[in-house]
Amino acid sequence: MRLALNERAQHAVLLVSFIILVITGFALKFPHAFWVAPMVRWEHHYPVRGWIHRIAGVVLIGASVYHMVYLSVKTSGRRWLRDMMPDLRDAKEAVQTVEYNLGRRDHLPRYRRFNYAEKAEYWALVWGTTVMAITGVLLWLNDWILAHLPHPASILAISTAIHFYEAILATAAIVIW
Repeated sequence: MRLALNERAQHAVLLVSFIILVITGFALKFPHAFWVAPMVRWEHHYPVRGWIHRIAGVVLIGASVYHMVYLSVKTSGRRWLRDMMPDLRDAKEAVQTVEYNLGRRDHLPRYRRFNYAEKAEYWALVWGTTVMAITGVLLWLNDWILAHLPHPASILAISTAIHFYEAILATAAIVIW
């Protein structure tokens, strides 16, 4: 079995929180889109979309912290991390997969627990979650930033742009992948 029960639970929390973040995030960014209208009517002037988005963000950050502890403390977590580390064999398997897809090989390479594509997706998730968590927290703390940091408008504008474009990238990666 590739994933233990604990790992499947972590994946389920990630999946649910990600979907909620995508829906509520784009609903916040595009409040006049036709598909957002039912949510806007449901809110009745109370920022439900924003609160659901923030709660899902906290859940995702919590799951990420739990995952880091899991990787550090549990034997199965350390094995997971070891199995997710890219190496030269992954590059060879990527080339062999392309050769197979072009008809130059008769069979796919024999992959280990996680293949090169899964490892790339995992590390992209780690990077994307880090970026989204940092920029999301900055946007959530906008009042504090405006009161205490130099050039607050620039910080918030940059955070907004990074958060938005990383959201598009993450959503496209999941939908296309």
